Amino acid sequence: MLRKKLLPIVFSAVFAISAAGQAPTAGTAVHAKSSVAFYAGSSSLDTFWQREPQKIDAVKVPEKCTVSIYNSDNRRAAGTVTASDKKTVSVTKLHQGDGWQISGKKEGKTTLSYKRGSETGQIDTEVLPPFKLSAVKKSAKISGGKVKLTVTYQNNTDTEIVIEGADIGRAQIQYEKDKELSQEEKEVRPVRWKAKKVTIPAGKTKTFTLTQAAKKSSGGIKKFDFPQLYIRYHGVYFATSLQGDSAEGFLEYYGSLPFEEFIS
Repeated sequence: MLRKKLLPIVFSAVFAISAAGQAPTAGTAVHAKSSVAFYAGSSSLDTFWQREPQKIDAVKVPEKCTVSIYNSDNRRAAGTVTASDKKTVSVTKLHQGDGWQISGKKEGKTTLSYKRGSETGQIDTEVLPPFKLSAVKKSAKISGGKVKLTVTYQNNTDTEIVIEGADIGRAQIQYEKDKELSQEEKEVRPVRWKAKKVTIPAGKTKTFTLTQAAKKSSGGIKKFDFPQLYIRYHGVYFATSLQGDSAEGFLEYYGSLPFEEFIS
């Protein structure tokens, strides 16, 4: 699903997980005029990986979650986004008009309204209970010419969370003979998505293993992180990187896009 060209006005929704957790989603209809449209995913990362934006028709943001929406043309700063109910969500304009942050303040439903010149639109928005998935344990070893990365996650929500895939490249496995990564190398990590169907029931913990070929003559493993995950929560999909046991990390919302299409 490579991007051939961007639509005239593109909104991307990016979701940042806080210590309290979160989760966004898609649902009802967009009420819009002209070329106003809303999209999900990571604006910058999807451009980098040549992924086509995922169109959404609603936004669902868990309590204490922050959602960033963007458009792709050069008139970004001219538009405004406002919330009908400011007690449910808050809206903050990003630096230099690059988009807006939408933060879920309490559970409930409202709408976001967009205006730029004669173009207007609304999108249904709902604040959900907090999304709480913790990365609690990780280990890595070399065996039979392969690296085996074993990770454990705990679901502290009141509903199941399904892991659809994991990106072992984002774990940044480093060997004893590797030189230290530059800041640029740390930010632009290799992508090695693997399908991995793991259902974590509410209140439960699950452990699973990912493998990849080990580097030859590189010594043992020096350091590594948790992988990035592609998950389904409340019927919609997110990519998220969780580090440690606090559920802090970065969450990108992909609406109804299943894993098979996300990596295609």
